[in-house]
Amino acid sequence: MSQSAVRLAVSPVLALCVLLAAAPVGGADVPSVRALTILHTNDLHGHLLPFSYPDVEDETSPIAKMEATRDIGGAARIATLVSRIRAEEPDRVLLLDAGDVLDGTPFSVYHRGKADVAAMNAIGYDAMVAGNHEFNVTFEELVDLVETAAFPILCANARILEGDPDLFADPLLIERDGIRIGLFGVTTPASAAYPACVDRIEILDPIETARGMIPRLRKQGAELVLALTHLGASGDRELAEAVPEIDVIVGGHSHTRVEEPILVRPPGAERPVRIVHAFQWGGELGRLDLAIEAAGPGRAVVSTAHRSLLPVTSALREDPDVAALVERFLEPMLPIYGVRIGEAAGDFANVGFERATVNLVADAMRAASGAEIALQNYGGVRESIFSGPIRMWEIASMLPFDNRIVVVEMSGARLREVLASEREFLGFSGLEVVWRDHDPIQVRHEGEEIRDDRIYRVATNDYIHDKMFGDLPIVAETEELQRETVAAFIRAEGTISPVRDGRTRLAGD
Repeated sequence: MSQSAVRLAVSPVLALCVLLAAAPVGGADVPSVRALTILHTNDLHGHLLPFSYPDVEDETSPIAKMEATRDIGGAARIATLVSRIRAEEPDRVLLLDAGDVLDGTPFSVYHRGKADVAAMNAIGYDAMVAGNHEFNVTFEELVDLVETAAFPILCANARILEGDPDLFADPLLIERDGIRIGLFGVTTPASAAYPACVDRIEILDPIETARGMIPRLRKQGAELVLALTHLGASGDRELAEAVPEIDVIVGGHSHTRVEEPILVRPPGAERPVRIVHAFQWGGELGRLDLAIEAAGPGRAVVSTAHRSLLPVTSALREDPDVAALVERFLEPMLPIYGVRIGEAAGDFANVGFERATVNLVADAMRAASGAEIALQNYGGVRESIFSGPIRMWEIASMLPFDNRIVVVEMSGARLREVLASEREFLGFSGLEVVWRDHDPIQVRHEGEEIRDDRIYRVATNDYIHDKMFGDLPIVAETEELQRETVAAFIRAEGTISPVRDGRTRLAGD
């Protein structure tokens, strides 16, 4: 980060300090205006090391709006930036994470969350909320992660059916600059389907849970209420509409890049609820500087706010202690994930609907299974592949989930139905599809329109099978994980090129 960028990053709080100095005193010891700096991340997904994004053509993409997209992020750089801001703003900084620190790179695959939590301990997080991917471990592993964390992990809408009912630490009362801040966390109801929750944890309605948190926090003396959520941007809007007593929502889950706070003012509310997200992976550190005014006995309100997304770039010196910690977790992984398996002839970028990485995975699934058609969910393919050597690291980062390939027999009519309901969710191999809006108006296999009454052999991963057509019996499945199948496909090819062959396109393109 340039020196000018650093000055720009701290200028809001400097302005607040001037305001504090000029403000009249509302009581004997408490100034009428105080300051709070919220630093936040969300959806880190195992990105303890720096990473890069591929070039994008879509100017509306959040990646296209970022100041830096190559060699960004990394826990050791985040630690340096956080330490710098804490030194500049003593007793005013609150560092939060809005969930999904797990699942996304080999760190999470190999260490089952322990590396991620250890790095967050070293950085000095004050609290996080459990995202759905925190539940993508066994219940026992989840308990171990919560107990290992040196900071509270929140999840007020998680009711423990077996085990410690107080596993999660809601609600919290934290003080900064004399401000008593009430903090609670809620996670998406989708968490209920993840392994740690099954038969052990019930996920309650987040809005009803939030309503119950407000009086508890007020009773504890909270002047300001913060919700740390893993609901997605739309879920946060619903929460703000339903519970206007919340002052600030720090959110995650939808991987939304919020440059200016989203303001939600429910009917009859005196002030808006502010919502912030910081996109994903720690490529930027979210920052929200607040001026807090007294609003009667035991109450405070946000009077002004300044928002920034701070680039985490190579201009930041890595914190040596955090860098050494990450290296210790990295070392035992290299014999597995540092192995070169092939070469990429170009960057696997996305063009329009087509995602070259999804095409690669679907082609590999179809080849390995012998199926006529393969279906792959976009959300299961997390990262891109860049031109040059391909290691198992890139494949595990691209396919971090422990899915296996299954084959079902599906009618053409059912296949059309699946495609129509999931255009923005599924890629494929063995098909050419032309869309009008969300309708697949042309679906061809081997140059011929598919027949509704014909049965096709369709390969997919077990997650998609269970989610979309679990009523169809599995007629074949692989013992190896999906990422191992894709790695074998690349080894056999030697050199792979990004394929964007128009297999999915809009009518008229």
